Amino acid sequence: MARKQMHRSARSIWSILALLLVCGLLVLTLYLVQRKPNNVPLPLAGMDEHQPLRTDPKDIASITVTPVADPAFTLVRDGDTFVLEGSPDYPLKPVDLENLIDHIALIEPAEVVGALSQLAEGAASFGLTDQSPHVAVRLVDGRTMGFRFGADAPTETPTVYFMLDNDPHVYTINRSIRDLFDRGLHFLHTVPDVAVADTSAIRSIEIAKDGRTTAVARSKHGDWRIATPNPYPVNDQAMGLLLDSIRNLRFAVFVEDITEQTDMETYGIAPTSPIVDITLENDQVMRLTLGQDIQGVGLYCAYEGAVYMASYMAVGPLQSLSVETLAFRGITEIDFPEMRKVEMQVQCLVYAYDILWYERIAANNALVYDEHGKVVMDVEVTSEGQVIDADVLIRFFERLSALRPVAAVSPDATYTMDAPWLTITIFGGSEQQMLAFHRMGDGKSMLSVDGVIVWAYDEAALQA
Repeated sequence: MARKQMHRSARSIWSILALLLVCGLLVLTLYLVQRKPNNVPLPLAGMDEHQPLRTDPKDIASITVTPVADPAFTLVRDGDTFVLEGSPDYPLKPVDLENLIDHIALIEPAEVVGALSQLAEGAASFGLTDQSPHVAVRLVDGRTMGFRFGADAPTETPTVYFMLDNDPHVYTINRSIRDLFDRGLHFLHTVPDVAVADTSAIRSIEIAKDGRTTAVARSKHGDWRIATPNPYPVNDQAMGLLLDSIRNLRFAVFVEDITEQTDMETYGIAPTSPIVDITLENDQVMRLTLGQDIQGVGLYCAYEGAVYMASYMAVGPLQSLSVETLAFRGITEIDFPEMRKVEMQVQCLVYAYDILWYERIAANNALVYDEHGKVVMDVEVTSEGQVIDADVLIRFFERLSALRPVAAVSPDATYTMDAPWLTITIFGGSEQQMLAFHRMGDGKSMLSVDGVIVWAYDEAALQA
């Protein structure tokens, strides 16, 4: 009996000890789970493959970015977004801000170079110094993490050296990640929407450059024509590209607000800089002052009290706006079906042709239509009251329309203007145009369109 009681007591003691051990393990587990380390867990030392460092964007409380060439700045959480520490009203681009946060939330090295202690070169040889770009992140629970970018790495794909704070390893990472963080706060600043989606609202476009002003404007009929320095028809394709550039006009990066202390010469902006004025039908004028080149990909631009960076893709057609880039490159933009009368003078001989267009009538007295549903028109050409072969005049204008200029005539050039060897006056339904060809030597003839000379043509081709 006593022996059974002793056995029962021993089992009770072991049960109590087991229960205490389980409780102890539970307490230890809860402690380890709830304990907040000073730093975010980092990739394990000696790992063979890259390990992404993941953080939920919602857990980020603040970010301090220290670029090489610009002052450091800190963004702090404000509800669902971030604001600039000390200047909460600083305008930040939502898309670029979200991109920055997303890249912080997932830092993924490309590969491991090795543990710094095992690398004879040292951190400085990888460009990883106190002066290299650094990002410090504080999470909402008080934990911190950080990373630093180094020099370019000799890899097939563009990468740079990279280190995580409190991790002794050197990694490589995509170069674009360093480029994202190694730039100043102004890259996150908002830029104004300067695109004119409805280009029919544009009345005129003008550029003052190199002491000359070139402008295009809408005529009373709604079509575009060069207005300055002299009236001249435009090249429809070139005009279309110009309007497309205004439709897609945008600034890439805000640089700074213009104040009395702003050194505008730094951006190549001066009173003599090219100025582009886009005038809308409501009399609003958008003025852009174009500055110096930025590494061959863009330029600085002043607009409404601030300096911006803009790509050549966005402003290139505006910068190159000139008579030569916009002028019509044919002989006349009046198509033959629009002509009603043509007068030609070759030396002292004058020829006049009256052109009559009339509807084609079928045998049953019905109008004849083409495959597009338009009435077929026939033409009758008379000279001095006599009907002549219309095809001769049609073929002449077809050859003339196919010619293209061989050179531009400089507006600064001076020529001895003899009487034109060929003059063609065209009368359209609502317009009239006078074409005059003047010999300029070297087998070329200058074309004067209503007294304005822009192009030179091959004289032999004109006489063919």
